[in-house]
Amino acid sequence: MHSDAVTGAQQTWMLMNGTLDQQSRLWAFVDNFRVFGVGCLCCLPLVFLFKRISARRPPTADVH
Repeated sequence: MHSDAVTGAQQTWMLMNGTLDQQSRLWAFVDNFRVFGVGCLCCLPLVFLFKRISARRPPTADVH
């Protein structure tokens, strides 16, 4: 048997490690999504604190 051969136990550990990496990346995405969602919800009341600005009308020229 060669020393470069990968055993079944090593393949199992590599498969489990890959699955764990995938799950950890997914949960990191979910956590970030949750944080940004809560941040947006917390900023929503700020909309009501801003002053409404009325539109300016351009000056009309007097035509005779």
